Amino acid sequence: MAEQKKTRPDPPLFWGQRLPNFVERTREGGRFELYRDVTRGPVVILANPTAELVQSVIDTACAVMPETNVVVLGDVAIPDDAAQPKAVLTDTDGARRRALFTNRDDLTAVIVADQDQRGVAAFFVDDYLKVRLEVALAPLKRPEPAMRRSTAPVLVLPNIIDPGLRDDLLEAFHLHNEEGTVSVTVDGKDASRVAPDFKRRRDLTLDRKGPLYAAVSRAIGKRLMPELYKAWWVTHLRTEAFYVASYTAERGDFFVAHRDNTLPQTADRRIAISIELNDDYTGGGLIFPEYSDDQWRAPPGGGLAFSCSLMHEAVAVESGTRYVLLVFLAAP
Repeated sequence: MAEQKKTRPDPPLFWGQRLPNFVERTREGGRFELYRDVTRGPVVILANPTAELVQSVIDTACAVMPETNVVVLGDVAIPDDAAQPKAVLTDTDGARRRALFTNRDDLTAVIVADQDQRGVAAFFVDDYLKVRLEVALAPLKRPEPAMRRSTAPVLVLPNIIDPGLRDDLLEAFHLHNEEGTVSVTVDGKDASRVAPDFKRRRDLTLDRKGPLYAAVSRAIGKRLMPELYKAWWVTHLRTEAFYVASYTAERGDFFVAHRDNTLPQTADRRIAISIELNDDYTGGGLIFPEYSDDQWRAPPGGGLAFSCSLMHEAVAVESGTRYVLLVFLAAP
């Protein structure tokens, strides 16, 4: 069945993408580098503010998260006895503001990025600034620190698939899905079979020539591949099969512990990505039994990226239905 074309608007500039690194002179003549000088906590970049606006942003942001880094672009005088931002960057020629704010250097606007400098929100300054900041920053609170003795080598990333694309994928799934199969080799030939004792779920395989496959590929390229490179120096992979899958509590859906690259037809798979499309269910996490019985689960629109060589298990959902986008990246 043909996929519906996307009609929803694109997410804001830089949403889910790491902001480009930049080096600028501070008002005091020092050197500021985004990737070097922001070491923890989210980032709020504020363009062309007044001194009063800077104070309001600092007060609001730090009330939500004290670790917030407020970076100002524009030559503004801040009293010595006032709360100070992380840096005030004069950006004399406006080049940095044009690069970050849709080729404009005269806007009073804000970009909010998470602790990995990946964009979360962008908006103009208006009467709702305080609420917009609080809403953008609230999900970014850091978890309580913990001593970890062992963990699976899994990358957890939020904001890979935007809400509009998530809705499009779910709509396509509900229009057409079928019983999930497993890859097998029969008489030396590749085949697929339903194996309810091994895997039970419903699947939609995205058409590689369709708009949804293209949209997911763009999202992976912009929002995930730079993180794979940063974490593991992974580059030059090609997109392979993409599936939308459902695990439903009433059906008792599950997928036993397995690896994703053990058959000839899957041997070139390198990275598996499991992206959550909803969160109104309980149970249903991923377990990596070679490391622990911890259950892993990303926020909606976020995902887990891991080597296809890792043993992993999709445990049963306790209530509701888990919808997930499954992406495989393979050797070129």
